[in-house]
Order: sequence, then structure tokens, then C-alpha cells
Amino acid sequence: MRVFAVVPALSLVLTAASTFAQAPAAAPPRPAAPPAQTAPARPQNQTPPTTQKPDPPPAAAVAPTPAVPFREGAKLAWINVQVIASNSGEGKSAAARITQFRDQRQKDLAEKQKNAQAAQQKFESEGALSNETVRASLQATAERLNRELQRLAEDADQDLERLQQQLQQEFMLKLQPAIQRVAKDRAVDFIFTNESGLVHAAADLDLTGDVIKALDASAGAAAKPPAA
Repeated sequence: MRVFAVVPALSLVLTAASTFAQAPAAAPPRPAAPPAQTAPARPQNQTPPTTQKPDPPPAAAVAPTPAVPFREGAKLAWINVQVIASNSGEGKSAAARITQFRDQRQKDLAEKQKNAQAAQQKFESEGALSNETVRASLQATAERLNRELQRLAEDADQDLERLQQQLQQEFMLKLQPAIQRVAKDRAVDFIFTNESGLVHAAADLDLTGDVIKALDASAGAAAKPPAA
């Protein structure tokens, strides 16, 4: 459990300097004013002074989150995901689908490779004894079958990789509820995996078998038809 400390933001202290205008000193009485004269016009390029906008108010400080005390007596356990995938019903079913897909693609590749090799051998054996037209046709057939074989092999690798990723995602989606169920039943607070950097794990804290049972139980409940 990680405790996050929220540090409140410090409010900025804003100070504004006020400008005070001084009153003009008293002047002696003047003689009678001469006839009124027209005041000189303001130059066209002179702009009136701009009024400065007041600064925005300071942002409100964020209240710190109270620290949650760590619960005493926390229980730890660990699991082996690879063992679960190899021994659970869901893992065995996924492995069977991968094996069936791979065997079928290997069968298709073997048949395509057999045809490509036969065309290549025919070109090598009969091409030298045939005329130019027949020799070119045999060569084109052999090259076409070789290209098809290569493309079929590349497609098979990509399809197999996509299938493995899909089955792995489906398996992890079903595994997570089983882990949570076991953690609740055994009152465990933390469950680690053997792939999470563990350098030592006690055998009596291994919940791999419990997770396999929970995963198989959930799969069996899902496969059972609803009651009438």
C-alpha cells in the first residue's frame, strides 16, 4: 500500500503599490486674464495612458489528504501463473486450440511445399529438353508456387501470433476474478506472482492450487446450462 502525501499549494502574496498625486502649491493672485486663446491641439500620434488591470486573486490552497494508517497483520501469498495456465481447464483448452491451429497450418504448408518442390524438379529435369516456351512456363509455375509457399508461411506465423495473444487476453480476464475470489476466501491482502521479481517464496504461502480450483469452478459454472 502506498500512501500519497498531498502538499498544499502556497498562496502568493500580492502587493500593489498605490500612486499618490501631490496637490499644487498656492499661487499669488494673477492680473486680469487676456482674451481667451485656442488651446493647442494634441498631436495625432499621442495615445491616452492605458489603465492597468488588477492582478487575479490567489488560488485557494488544497487541503492535504489525511494519511491512512497501514493495517497491522497484513497477509501475503504468491502464485505461479505458468503452472495455472498449464494445469487449469481454461489453460489446457487454450493450449489445445493453439496446437490444433498450428498442426492444421503445418499440414497446409507441407502440401504446398510438396507441390512447389515437384514443380521445381520438373523444371530442372524437363526444362533443358523443352523449347523456350515450355521452359519459361515451367519456370514461371515453379516460381509462383514458391512465392505462394512463402506467403502462406508468413500468414501462418502472423495468424498464430494473433491467436496466442487473443487466448492470453481471454485467459487473464478469467484468471483475475479467480484470484480475487481466493484472496477473499483466504483473507489475503497481497498476492504476488513468481514473475514479479521474487527472490524467495515460502511454499506454504503458495495459492496456485487454490486459484486453479477457483478458475475451474468458475468455468464449470459457466458451462452448466441454466436450470429450468
